[in-house]
Amino acid sequence: MRTILLLSLLLTARLHGQNAIEAFPGTPTLDGMVDPGEWDMAPSVAIGTAPGDTCRVAVMTDFAAVYFAFMGYLESSNVLFPEVLLDTQHDRTPAWNADDQWFHVSATDCHHQGDYGVYDDCLLVQPDWTGVPNLTPGAPITDTVELAIPWSKLGLAPVEGDSIGLCLLVTNTASSWRLWPNSASRLAPDTWGHLVVPFWNSVAEVQASELLRAWPSPADQELHLVPASGAQANGRMRLFDLQGRVVVDRQLAFPAVLPTHDLQAATYVCIVTMADGRQLTRRVSIVH
Repeated sequence: MRTILLLSLLLTARLHGQNAIEAFPGTPTLDGMVDPGEWDMAPSVAIGTAPGDTCRVAVMTDFAAVYFAFMGYLESSNVLFPEVLLDTQHDRTPAWNADDQWFHVSATDCHHQGDYGVYDDCLLVQPDWTGVPNLTPGAPITDTVELAIPWSKLGLAPVEGDSIGLCLLVTNTASSWRLWPNSASRLAPDTWGHLVVPFWNSVAEVQASELLRAWPSPADQELHLVPASGAQANGRMRLFDLQGRVVVDRQLAFPAVLPTHDLQAATYVCIVTMADGRQLTRRVSIVH
């Protein structure tokens, strides 16, 4: 585990001078609101929106998706819309390629692959990615937007330490484009920064494993899940295989017992999102 952590630190240091973000391993609640503690551990960058105003963008990821939270001074600062640009193959070409993708949230959620700002796929609710809430004129003022972009939408199954190109921006779509990295061009992927996939199997366990008890491991017929505090609470439990696929997704009352006799024998990552927004993570094994 220490070797993996060291590799993570070395990778982040190597890319640091090149505008890298190593996402925090976790699963936020996508409701368009930042709950207390929900994004506190996630790294963030600042994008200036107006003199004295800053929008902070935090990044989190799990085996299913990559998540972004744009927080502060969007609609209240000249009506700016959040956008995420991803160079999925990280080939850093000087112009847009077929693998580069654009995600935009305004009155609708828009996506295009292969070019920037093409509004041929805009829906209030997208079937395969999420941007909430939408920005509409008048009250309430929207200054926080959360996005969830599944890895399957990007055609990726990333592993720990992988990186893809990333550019974050807020724009009025007509005359103002404010970006991270601040020296980047939205039209040139070779100027974008880097999104680094965190070392889930080590970092997540170091940060959260003591908060969630799971036994027996390996499990045969059932798996007991108990928050370390012993408190009774409700939460959402998701079980991921090591390819990032969700094999179980359900609401549970904890302490909980999960039947495992129908699951394949393998190693999984169990992520529990408690009602108060805490993320509890534990790697478990199942045998038969």
